Amino acid sequence: MPKLTDSAIKAAKCPPGKDRIELADSSCPGLYLRVTKNGAKTFAFKYWSPILAKTVTLVLGQYDDITLTDAKRKVGDHRKEIARDEDPRARKRAERRKAANAEELSFDQLADQYIEQYAKPNKDSWKNDQHYLKRPRAAWGRLPAATVTDDMAAELLDEIAESAPVSANRTQSVLHKMFSWAKQPGRKLVPTNPLADLDRRGGKEQSRDRVLTDDEVRTLWWGLDHPDLPADREVALAPKAILTTMVRPYQARTDRDR
Repeated sequence: MPKLTDSAIKAAKCPPGKDRIELADSSCPGLYLRVTKNGAKTFAFKYWSPILAKTVTLVLGQYDDITLTDAKRKVGDHRKEIARDEDPRARKRAERRKAANAEELSFDQLADQYIEQYAKPNKDSWKNDQHYLKRPRAAWGRLPAATVTDDMAAELLDEIAESAPVSANRTQSVLHKMFSWAKQPGRKLVPTNPLADLDRRGGKEQSRDRVLTDDEVRTLWWGLDHPDLPADREVALAPKAILTTMVRPYQARTDRDR
């Protein structure tokens, strides 16, 4: 059993009458080079799987796509997994299944998971997150979450910013947090965060010292009860609680928040 070298790999050929041959590497137990009759050369790792109770083969990659050094490094990494009673091939298949499921996960489904698994357990203001996700849901709800791009996010946020710059910034913050949560190792619901490198689409926010007049307070108070108000009842009650109690906005809570 010879040691595999780059020169030996380049010179390797499948004998006439055979579909493929396998060349083992004496310096790296378990590493094989497959050579097919059409000249394709692929590295593979053979090992005993305690899960299946038999020898299995894990394809490492095609020669030229990965080098001989890369193949040996992968074998070393996989041997460490085996030493931890893990099966490298089973892990890779699980990762592929998870990636396939992530591609099928719709934006609406991702938003639901974010609200239920992160926002509700960790944020008193989770209903605000739910509110700011309405426009993105309307735009991308049925699309695979993994297909949302930075251009799509920028376009939607710019549209919101035309009439409500602050709302655009809040929506951007919620989306950034949701995608960041979704791509964490061990979760990997999406491969990337399309909001990661976007600047604030609503621009820099300015602090305001202006105080509402009595007439404006009356208009706001009754307007919050208008049947056509474009906001959830819980959202409308928060300004009323602020006006009634004079507490700071982040301290305001409705009965359903408690």
